[in-house]
Amino acid sequence: MSFFAFRLAVCALSFVTASAVAGTIGTAKATDVKLGGASADALSYGNGVNPQSKGPRGGSIVFGPAFAAAGSGAWMRLAAFGVTADNGAKITSSVLAPLTMSFDQLSGRNGTWTLANNDSANDVTIDVVFAIHTGGGSGAWLFDEQFIGAGQTLNGDWALNLRNDGGNFSGYSNLTIFGRNAVLTPVKPKAPASGEVPEPASWAMLALGLGLIAALRRKRRA
Repeated sequence: MSFFAFRLAVCALSFVTASAVAGTIGTAKATDVKLGGASADALSYGNGVNPQSKGPRGGSIVFGPAFAAAGSGAWMRLAAFGVTADNGAKITSSVLAPLTMSFDQLSGRNGTWTLANNDSANDVTIDVVFAIHTGGGSGAWLFDEQFIGAGQTLNGDWALNLRNDGGNFSGYSNLTIFGRNAVLTPVKPKAPASGEVPEPASWAMLALGLGLIAALRRKRRA
């Protein structure tokens, strides 16, 4: 075989190999991933990319340009999940306090997840991306300006309807959760409701105030 024919055979083999792992968005929709009872705001699909990879086809490349209109700022990897030990295994992970995330793989194509704010003094608003890698590519679901109240845990679910090059549904490979533009807002003290019994400290302040009024009245009479 000539060198040219050998190179042509190698190129042809490379093309077949590449097409074998190519995928499509299939029938996937933004509604396939939910959090706190609400569907994602947008969905982006990238063929042949892996959000957990540190190479040129990794990170936020799968969704960065598509979600640029939703806001600016650099995306930060909040949590990364691989294949769970068994169906239903739960892992909790986060690199941005006070947020934590958990992920459940009920099967190769669906499961649940949570996003929790463990700060009881501050509400959190943050852009969140739920990015799943499959055999043919990756789907990324955007939750724009997601609000998580102080001490609140949001429950969610996910389903995969991405397809591989053979037209079959692609299974879960790994999950990466990204975030940007996190804003913490202090919770305002709640005013006592009508008829609510004051706290002991409130009783002490009231007694002190009444005492001062009585003293002033006695001084005026004298």
